[in-house]
Amino acid sequence: MNRTQAMVCRVLVAVAAMFGEAHSLLGEVTVVGCAGLAPKSRDQWASSGYTAVAATFSTAYGQEWPLESAVNPDSGPATATPRIVNFESPCVSAFYARFDYYHFGEQSSNKIDVVNEDGALYTVGYVRRVGHERFRFEFFGGNGEVAERVSTVPNANFDVNNLGVRAEGEYIWPLEPAGWPGLEFFAGLGTRAWIRDINDTVAFDTTPLFGFQETWWTVYPYIGLEWKRMTGNCVETFVSGRLGVTAFTYEHDSSLNAPAFQPRLDITGQAEAGIRRKTLSASVFFDAITWQRSGDVFSQGAMYSYPASQLVTIGVKLGLAF
Repeated sequence: MNRTQAMVCRVLVAVAAMFGEAHSLLGEVTVVGCAGLAPKSRDQWASSGYTAVAATFSTAYGQEWPLESAVNPDSGPATATPRIVNFESPCVSAFYARFDYYHFGEQSSNKIDVVNEDGALYTVGYVRRVGHERFRFEFFGGNGEVAERVSTVPNANFDVNNLGVRAEGEYIWPLEPAGWPGLEFFAGLGTRAWIRDINDTVAFDTTPLFGFQETWWTVYPYIGLEWKRMTGNCVETFVSGRLGVTAFTYEHDSSLNAPAFQPRLDITGQAEAGIRRKTLSASVFFDAITWQRSGDVFSQGAMYSYPASQLVTIGVKLGLAF
């Protein structure tokens, strides 16, 4: 958006504020078009549960900047105090890349760290929002180093490669409480599947150790809040956070001739904060997934279990919307 277009956008906001009372019978006054996320048609608003009554303003470039008075037919009588609200477009897609540091750890039953794995993860993803629904798909990979202990004694270091996918679906409810425009509640269901390929190595006592492969799959429901606010020059800031549980997890260790482990339910959480302008976005990102110790399985005359574990990632995310 050039300087002239940005000025037009600010003028529209001012006009909406001045004449908001005239639109009060129609409900909330909404200015769209600031961040490249404007609805493209009235049908898109209608498909999201809104009825749009619009006037348009033509710029010197022949573009139309819609000034929408959006009425939610299910919200009852319109309030007497109109507000300027920046609704996200009912249909928005974005590609993004994320660069993370990650830590994977395992703890024995007496709370001793037996595995500490650190490294880098690289993620490419796609997210699409249609009305109140949002869908996300990610492909990720990376490598790290595992420091293994036997009891409290360092035993060996392994190189490890990670490769996996993640998919999530959410339903979003705009809350818009007084004083907090742009606040939304969401609930979703996600799944993450990945492989930890641990390479051969030599222990510190020179004993050769063979590598193995772990296959993971987890399913997690979650709930969260997201807050968005338009600032100067049509820049949008946003913050989101969520909490969930690892409702079901499958883990198979190729080094054991045994059934798969099922680590028990624990907590998962995620937080993100950043800015958007036009079609570009940048944010910082945090994600944590934890599991309790699994039940025992029998293999080769012995009982085994998978220890309590956690996966934590933190990094930066860059996005391109269209």
